[in-house]
Amino acid sequence: NKFLVDVFVPSKNTVIQWDGNYWHGHPEMLKNGIADSRQDKRMKLDKSQDAYMKKCGCTILRFWESEVKNNREDVYENIRRTISKVAKTATKTL
Repeated sequence: NKFLVDVFVPSKNTVIQWDGNYWHGHPEMLKNGIADSRQDKRMKLDKSQDAYMKKCGCTILRFWESEVKNNREDVYENIRRTISKVAKTATKTL
């Protein structure tokens, strides 16, 4: 109940975040390599949320908007590979 994520896979304790290029500060969207105040605020919040979720034992995947649009299969493969890896790790600890 602390904040909203884009996708949560409870059985794998995995969070997937879809980051808009502008709002989340993709390097190509920064002016002269510098985030504007809105981007800076969002980027700091992203880092804070990731740190909290990691402390809670979550695996976090973040994908840029442009990755999803231009490399959809790579994104899907990354998700499949991570979910599989998390499942194998969980099985070993049981």
